[in-house]
Amino acid sequence: MTLEIKNRDLVGVYQFLGNLTLPRKVARSVSSLVTQIQFKINELGESEKELVESFGGTVSEGKINLSDESRADFNKEHNDLLEETVILNNSYKEQFSIMKSYFMDWNGDVQPHLINGMNAFYDAIEELSDEGE
Repeated sequence: MTLEIKNRDLVGVYQFLGNLTLPRKVARSVSSLVTQIQFKINELGESEKELVESFGGTVSEGKINLSDESRADFNKEHNDLLEETVILNNSYKEQFSIMKSYFMDWNGDVQPHLINGMNAFYDAIEELSDEGE
């Protein structure tokens, strides 16, 4: 079983999940997922840096420095990178079924700045099939 999240949603999902107080069993499954997401965020950051450099730019203190001539082409390529879908695997057989079961019934409060991450997470878990559980 796999969970699919677009690169552009990784940080939001990470922040949403990281701000929840969860029961032990669910927290264990979420913790494992959050670890994977952090790894993918780091990979994305490296890919973004490489992309900037491939267009002759630099990244300094999180700021992208590109020539005006290459910015439009960079923006197109960067958008393509953000639209790529990351595949996250379960760390143990029951992990995703525990999360899906819990979150399908969950009705907790969500801080406004975490709503996009919540929506992306729910889109991903709703796509999980019950096969292989």
